Amino acid sequence: MLQTAGILIVYLLVCYQAVRGNERSVAGYLGGSVILPSGADPTTKLVAIRWSIYNNVTFIATFSEGEFRNKYWKYKDRLELNTTTGDLEIKYLQADDDLRYTVLLEHPNNLERHNYVTLTVREKLRTPSIHIISRSLKDGFCTISLSCTSEDNVTLSWKPEQGFSERYLSGKPNQSSNEAVLWTSFSPNRNITFCCTATDGDLKEGKKHNLKCQEDSCHCQQNYALLVFLLVVFICLIVGFAYKYRAEIGTWFRNYWNTAFTKS
Repeated sequence: MLQTAGILIVYLLVCYQAVRGNERSVAGYLGGSVILPSGADPTTKLVAIRWSIYNNVTFIATFSEGEFRNKYWKYKDRLELNTTTGDLEIKYLQADDDLRYTVLLEHPNNLERHNYVTLTVREKLRTPSIHIISRSLKDGFCTISLSCTSEDNVTLSWKPEQGFSERYLSGKPNQSSNEAVLWTSFSPNRNITFCCTATDGDLKEGKKHNLKCQEDSCHCQQNYALLVFLLVVFICLIVGFAYKYRAEIGTWFRNYWNTAFTKS
C-alpha cells in the first residue's frame, strides 16, 4: 500500500514538473543580442513552438506547420527562432525587453510543455581605466604598481596572461573605493600583460595593460644622461679657462695673426 502511494506521488510530481516546466534567467546588454533557451529536449522533435509575453496572452514568435510567424510590432525584425532547438534570439535589446517570457513546446503525440525565461536587460559595462602608480628597475628586478578603476559599481580583479609565473599582489586600497591595485616584481627584458576585469553578476568587461621593462634601455638612458653631464662640465671648464686667461690668449692670438699676415 505504502509502496503504491509512493509511486503515485512520484508520478504526480513528474507530471506537475512536465506541465509547469522550468525557470531560467538570462541577461543581455542594451543594444546587443541575447538568446532565450527554450529548454527543449534535444532528442525530441518539436512540432510547434510558441513564445509569448504578458501572462502568455501575447505571442511574439511562433512556429507551426513549417511556418515561422512574428507579427508583434514591438519585436519586428528583431527576432530569430531556431526551429530545431526552440531557442529564441532577440536582437537590438531595448530596456522594455526586460520581461518574463514563456515558451510552449509541442512534441509529437500532443505532448506539451511550458518553460519560462526571465530576461534582465542591463546597460553595457564601461571599460575600466588603468594607470601606472609607480615603476622602477632596481637590483635586477622590475617593480611595478598599477591602479584599475571603474565608473560603474562593479567588482574589479587583476589577472596575468599565461606565461607569467612570478608572484603578484592585488586588492582594494580601502573597502569604500571602487579601485583595484596591483603590485608585481619580475625579471627585466620582458613584456608582461595583465588584465583588469570589471564584473557585475554574470556581466564582464576587461582591459589589458602591457608592462615593458627593458634593462638595456635603462642603461642606455643612464649612459646618455652621464654623457650629457660630462659634456656640460667640459664646456664649463673650457669657458672658465678661456675667461681666466683671456689676456694671454688675446696676446697669443694677435701675435699669431700678425706673424701669419707678415709672412703672407
